[in-house]
Amino acid sequence: MKKIYLLASLLIFSSVSMSQTIDISALYSQNSQPSQCDFTSCYSQSDIMNSATVSSFSSRESFLNLFTARQNIKVKMSQLLPSFNLRIDNVFNVFDYIPNLIGFIFPSNWFRLKESKLHAKAQEQSFISTIANQKNASQGLYLMLHQESINAKIVFNHIHFAKQLLSLMQARYEYGDIAYEDIEELNAFIGFMSTDYSMQKYLIKQIQLDMDYLVDNINIDLDAGPLNIKTPEYGEMIALNANELLAPVLEAAPELKSLAYLAHAAKYSKKTRVYNFLTPDSDIDSALGFGTAANLRIASSEIEQLEINRQMTQSELTKSLLLITNGITNSIALNASAHSIQRSLKYILTSLVDDFRVSSKIDINRFLSVLNDNLRAQFMINNSSHAYLQSMANISRLLLNGPDYSEIASLIPSSTTDIDCYLRKENRKIKKAVENGELTISDNLIFSKDELAFCF
Repeated sequence: MKKIYLLASLLIFSSVSMSQTIDISALYSQNSQPSQCDFTSCYSQSDIMNSATVSSFSSRESFLNLFTARQNIKVKMSQLLPSFNLRIDNVFNVFDYIPNLIGFIFPSNWFRLKESKLHAKAQEQSFISTIANQKNASQGLYLMLHQESINAKIVFNHIHFAKQLLSLMQARYEYGDIAYEDIEELNAFIGFMSTDYSMQKYLIKQIQLDMDYLVDNINIDLDAGPLNIKTPEYGEMIALNANELLAPVLEAAPELKSLAYLAHAAKYSKKTRVYNFLTPDSDIDSALGFGTAANLRIASSEIEQLEINRQMTQSELTKSLLLITNGITNSIALNASAHSIQRSLKYILTSLVDDFRVSSKIDINRFLSVLNDNLRAQFMINNSSHAYLQSMANISRLLLNGPDYSEIASLIPSSTTDIDCYLRKENRKIKKAVENGELTISDNLIFSKDELAFCF
């Protein structure tokens, strides 16, 4: 009779064990299927980068600044042509009439026109820089949102695995094989993981809001996120050499080109100060006298300031390049280390689960310690993969290459007005002066064929 009772107990226990299983593969399930959407609505990287180009506040403001700079060319040109001004209330005040009727005879007006044209060219490069920065910022938020979404899945997978283990422990507790304290220990772990999961979802909401603000599309009811993308494996990651990239980065930098235009414009500004005293309606600071030398020194200091800014910008670009390439190297090392750690932890977890199935004995503290380490390892794999993607995106921004950056120059509005015709003539004069050695200008300041084309 006793043998029959023990056999029945074993059969019941065996059936319970079979119904309460632990699927360790749940911890290592695919967290992201490319092109799938885990949100109410999804967008691709290109979608959000294009939206940032058109809709972001900085992009729209930069476009307006470019428009203003181009219109200022017309304002300066108007100072060369006859105009009417109601401030002239005395027909005998010839000095008030002269600037309005024959402004073209004053050299300073011509220098101001040339300066305004170069300012417009500088603003074009500033426009390119702003658009590129907005694209890069939106891509960074996209990758951050994708990264945290996968981290949330990793936490969820560990909660799911822990609940499977808890269910089996509760079943075996009924037969006295498990201490109740161990069950409560696991319950506490699940509680902490659930809190982490809630915080992860909150972080995702915060990033979503930052993304919506960037593209000026804040919608309270919209739960939009990135389409899943494939993250690189360790063998797919490639380190980059900063020394090989430095020259192309400096050559592509619109910031340096903008400063080169501004430096050249500052030379015209200095000439404006030299001849401004000839203009009847010039201010008192422009008068020829004791302050003239100081006025010219101020103009020279402005040129020197622009040179300092150029050197500082070049140094900042070099620093950024080094930080990015060092970040890539670090991401590759972390990813390799995390994969190695995860392989070891997977082996340990598998052994612990198998031992528990066979013996019904469990060291819950060791089990939870290994589970926590496994969570950290998966975070490290995911975060280092996304850090690598972000660094490569930053390299594309510095080089202005790739489909998302190569077409930015085409976004600069073009015009067929006579102002552009005059601008092209001025560009040809600048190019000729550089070739003759009359002017020294940055080597990376290049005029396109369209900018040098003749006008008919």
